[in-house]
Amino acid sequence: MLHLITPLLLLLARFSMAIDISDEHFSAYPRMKELIGSHLVSRTEETPPSTKKITWYLKITDSGSGSPKDDTFPSECPKDSQLCGLTEISLPNRDPVITEVFSFSNKLTPQFDVNTSSFIVNLRGANWGAYTLDAEIEFVCASDDNAEGLKLVKFDYSTVSLQYKTSSACKSNETPPKDGKNKAPKDDDSNSWGVFTWLFILLVIVMASYIIAQAWINANRVGSSHEFLNELVESIVETLTKLPEFLREIANKLFTSGSRGGYSAV
Repeated sequence: MLHLITPLLLLLARFSMAIDISDEHFSAYPRMKELIGSHLVSRTEETPPSTKKITWYLKITDSGSGSPKDDTFPSECPKDSQLCGLTEISLPNRDPVITEVFSFSNKLTPQFDVNTSSFIVNLRGANWGAYTLDAEIEFVCASDDNAEGLKLVKFDYSTVSLQYKTSSACKSNETPPKDGKNKAPKDDDSNSWGVFTWLFILLVIVMASYIIAQAWINANRVGSSHEFLNELVESIVETLTKLPEFLREIANKLFTSGSRGGYSAV
């Protein structure tokens, strides 16, 4: 009986921990296990005579681990929270008071969006009184020098946007950018060389067609194959003789037109 209960408990645990790196969506990010536990970010606003501070707590779990790390949230957060926000108001000479509690239950099923160097975990439909809240948690692949930890990007009482820049969010075969920016891939020189190669081949084909056609026309006037070979050789020699002058004219036109610039008088 015990061998049937244990897998059932593990299955229930997996469904009760939504941001769970044992989920198949995290399989491409093996270093995410380094983020198991609780993370927080705070933002403070001066609202004289009081001070308003909102703190968001994020829990990342691993139900597939034998000894998962599960740091506890503050007691004000519901026990089933995977993401929790607390608003704290402070007045001079008084103890802080919690005035708002936002909770995203671990029963909410996350949705994943994968980008070039980041992925987003979306949690939708958290209840807050008569309102509904959504959450967007973006994990960005970044080098250790550009890591920022958990950051509150936006909260407008409709959507909370969090961002976590860390090397733990990089794929197994991905190298984080050193300057923290995603650079556009460099142009492949082999591609540009391929264009010139095809142009050269096309030019050779055109020249060969011209030489053969000219020799064939001239040979038809005589009607001898021996004369055709002679005409072909003469056409090749004549074309090669004219080629330098032809290339010189093209170069002059290109460089002459390209050097015209500056300002025009009005």
